[in-house]
Amino acid sequence: MIDNQVLADTYHSPLFILSFLITFVTCYTSLELTFKMMGAESNWKQAWLMSSAVVLGGGLWAMESVSFLAFPVFTDGYYHYGYAVLALFIGVGSSYVSFLLVKREGKRTLAFLAANLVLVSGFFFMRHVSLLGVGKIGISYDRTWLAASIGIALLTSFAATWLLFFRMCFRRLYVISKAILALMVTFALGAIHYTAMLALRLDLTAKGKELHSFRLPIQTEWVTGFILLFLIFLFLLMFVVTTLERKIRRQQKAKRAIFYSSLDPIVVTNEQSEIIVMNPVADALFNMDVTGQPIFSFLSEFDGVDQLLGKRLETKLSVNQREDKIIELTVTSVDLDGEREYIFSMRDVTEQKQVEAELSETSHRYERLFYDAPLAMVVHRNGRIISANEETVKLVRVDKREGIIGKSLFDFIAMEEHDAVQKLVQELSGSPQTQDSVYNQFRIFNAKKEEMYVQTKSSIIKMKGISYIQTILHDVTEQRKVKQTVQYMAYQDLVTGLPTAGIFNTLANNALERVKKHGGSAALLLIDLDRFKYVTDTHGRHVGDYLLKEVARRIQQVILSTDLISRYGLDSFLVLLQNRDRQQVIHIIGELLNRVGAAFRYEDFEVYVSASIGATIFPDDGMALDPLIHQADIAMYYTKKHHRNSFTFYDTVMHEESTKRMLLEEGLRRAVLNEEFELYYQPKIDSKNGFIAGVEALIRWNHPTLGRVSPGEFIPVAEETGFILAISEWALKTACRQNKQWQEQGMRPMRVAVNISSVDFGEQSFIPMVMDALKETKLDPQYLELEITETVAIKNMEVVIEKLHMLKQMGIYISIDDFGAGYSSLSYIQKLPIHALKIDKSFLQALMDNEKEETIVKAIIMLAKSLDLEVVAEGVEEEQQARLLIKEQCDEMQGYYFSRPLSVEEFAAKADQIERKSCALTTVTAL
Repeated sequence: MIDNQVLADTYHSPLFILSFLITFVTCYTSLELTFKMMGAESNWKQAWLMSSAVVLGGGLWAMESVSFLAFPVFTDGYYHYGYAVLALFIGVGSSYVSFLLVKREGKRTLAFLAANLVLVSGFFFMRHVSLLGVGKIGISYDRTWLAASIGIALLTSFAATWLLFFRMCFRRLYVISKAILALMVTFALGAIHYTAMLALRLDLTAKGKELHSFRLPIQTEWVTGFILLFLIFLFLLMFVVTTLERKIRRQQKAKRAIFYSSLDPIVVTNEQSEIIVMNPVADALFNMDVTGQPIFSFLSEFDGVDQLLGKRLETKLSVNQREDKIIELTVTSVDLDGEREYIFSMRDVTEQKQVEAELSETSHRYERLFYDAPLAMVVHRNGRIISANEETVKLVRVDKREGIIGKSLFDFIAMEEHDAVQKLVQELSGSPQTQDSVYNQFRIFNAKKEEMYVQTKSSIIKMKGISYIQTILHDVTEQRKVKQTVQYMAYQDLVTGLPTAGIFNTLANNALERVKKHGGSAALLLIDLDRFKYVTDTHGRHVGDYLLKEVARRIQQVILSTDLISRYGLDSFLVLLQNRDRQQVIHIIGELLNRVGAAFRYEDFEVYVSASIGATIFPDDGMALDPLIHQADIAMYYTKKHHRNSFTFYDTVMHEESTKRMLLEEGLRRAVLNEEFELYYQPKIDSKNGFIAGVEALIRWNHPTLGRVSPGEFIPVAEETGFILAISEWALKTACRQNKQWQEQGMRPMRVAVNISSVDFGEQSFIPMVMDALKETKLDPQYLELEITETVAIKNMEVVIEKLHMLKQMGIYISIDDFGAGYSSLSYIQKLPIHALKIDKSFLQALMDNEKEETIVKAIIMLAKSLDLEVVAEGVEEEQQARLLIKEQCDEMQGYYFSRPLSVEEFAAKADQIERKSCALTTVTAL
């Protein structure tokens, strides 16, 4: 019979509630996905469109399936699941077509109505197909209720899509507002669905078609479970969408912040080139409300946006009838919700252009003054000549300006003047605030290699933001020659008032001739002041001049009026003592050292210097003045080297030493190129396990004529002459390369230690040199150790600490060598970023016989441990020393007891033997 009592029948309440829950989640998720579709970029729109269709179509299908299962009349029989699948495809397909029609650009009314008709038709067709799958039930409809249901569906669909796609107001809703909208749509869909069910007329006696494929008993639990899984999927999808929306919202906030905080004007227009919105800087630029006006009414040079896209142009912006602005303009297009907008980014360069025009005019005037000036003028930067006028061309005697422009200043300046010129350039370049001109006088050579003297006036000028040095040159060659003639004729030193060298040589030669003729002896003293350069660097040249005067006065107080004295060089004096025997000379020298060593009072502070004196006897050491001066000079340098504030009589051994030093200096020039150096490696033993923890690289020199030269002999010479830099670089790279090779051969990884001199560490290129060595040899920085002495560590502490921090951050191991032999002060040790202290071997040599030395060693170990530093003891030569160091928990030991320094081949052959000996010692001592 035909029955319309479906809704009056009993129903399953949880399923009824579940159907509404599914509808709500479906609506909310579909709402989120729809917003993503509308705001997505073109390559993502299809993905969001399909997702929205699946969620909406699948959700509506799940909702009606659950609602059908809530009534027993639909579950008493069999169900053809092919109809269910077909219904699902109908729901998803109709949703997809509907969204596709609605999202079309322009949103025409016909497309909008068609989309709603497709969506509603698909919904009802999906319901009908689903009912066809239920066996043993005949279906018909009450036309009145069916029409009411379709009308409600059309109105609801029209209202919802209009709100979502046309009003756009819900795109900025928060979660609660979206939930309220989803809830409203849920109840509307429920009303549509259950109104449609009132239209159903079921014939429960009818028999369905005998279809066997996919025809299974209706099991509410299975269908419900499947729908619950779909519901979970919707929840997960909603979570993902919400997360993405938050991310997009943050991005939008960031973009808005950039838009409104930009320092440049930004204007946004629609497709009709009408101004939509501007940032505050643009408002200030236009100084009036121009919203809705065409942008090209202000850009008179262009007609359309196509002329501007993708370009950076300079143009005029007419902000009012009386004022034009010069702007840099960039235009980009963006697509938002199917509509194209254009972003006009502007930069006001009006003032900049005015300044450039003024600078150009000023520059032109300066060029005319420069080239027409009656004095020689050059402009240079970093020592390179940029420009020169005609007077300069005449001065240096070149054919044209091209013969001087581009060349270095030093191509014309005498060699001895290079340092002074470099200092002048650095002084001017390093002080951009300096406005005063700097005056100087230099010796130069013109293009014909003729000697000239020029008076210079240099000052800083700026062109286009770059600093240059402008120098005016005045030829003073003739004046200089006159001055030199006058100085040559003079016989007194301008600072001390002593006789000049020329006068001294004349008088001294006459005195020696008298001694030869009448018999007797004479002594020549060369007195050199110690620390004089330090005094002038600290207190100034005027204090140095005062000091020279006072020293000359005190020397004159000791010698007789018949003796001769002269200033010799910058801070030295020559004294010829006549008719004195050796003991009298020694007494006079002692008095001179006492007088010079006493304090010098200058204004409100005291200055201290000492003297190193070299002495030679006539006629015992020589018969002519020049050789005697040379011998006194050798003796003086011997004094400076071995014991300052003292004196030394010349001896032929000193001459041999001086000769050997010359050989060393000459040999050092070619030693690196000829591969005359060799590294030996002395192992460092880990006190805990006896293993070799590292090696110290020690340099050896095989001189072709002198044979094996001790580092104690050639290293000081290398440091004084500057050759130490090349030697250190060779040693560092060789040690790193050898350590890397040992690791590749399978030896246990260990550190290789390289000693760093004060000269190396003071160079700006030291850190790059270390980095270059590690990069070239591919050695891990943790396997390189740098040993610096206490003397290096306390020099210029701030710079030292900065460099050590850089090395430590690179991973390099740093230790203080010869600790205890120098200052050994906690005040600086605790400030240094180091890893270890290396106890000076002098403490180890007397360790077993002197309790005081033992106490010092223990104290150093305890000090290092308190500062979280490791301790290395060098000079371990006896087993008792090693046992004591192990007992006191010294970390590493080094010395002849374990091994002398070994060549590369010897170390590879004896490494295992050394470890067996040390392991046996550490094991027995530990027991």
